Amino acid sequence: MANVNAPQGLQPVGTVTGAPWNQQGTLFAVATDASNTYAIGDVVKMATTGADANGIAYVTKVTADTDLPLGVIVGIRPADPSGSLQGTNIDLSKLYLGLSAGTRYVYVCADPSVVFEDRKSTR
Repeated sequence: MANVNAPQGLQPVGTVTGAPWNQQGTLFAVATDASNTYAIGDVVKMATTGADANGIAYVTKVTADTDLPLGVIVGIRPADPSGSLQGTNIDLSKLYLGLSAGTRYVYVCADPSVVFEDRKSTR
């Protein structure tokens, strides 16, 4: 069977000091975006717009060589505290945000001492 083209982005594997990665990320907002999807492992930068109504800063996907990266998405928030979650199924397996997904929240590893590797799929 031929290899499947399934890129998976960057994965934190340690730090420059040799210590393990502490699995922490900073919460950022992603505004609705009709041009990009967002996935765990994607590199993001600070957006030109400020922050959402809760004061959470926006990030956007790095798309050009001249963009200044902020960090890598290491998690996607499955639910937001905008309403009741009672009786709502939460999909914890979703690893990406589709086009025009509305304002959503991601966790970004922005620590400059973290070392990443490219997670290429070999399926």
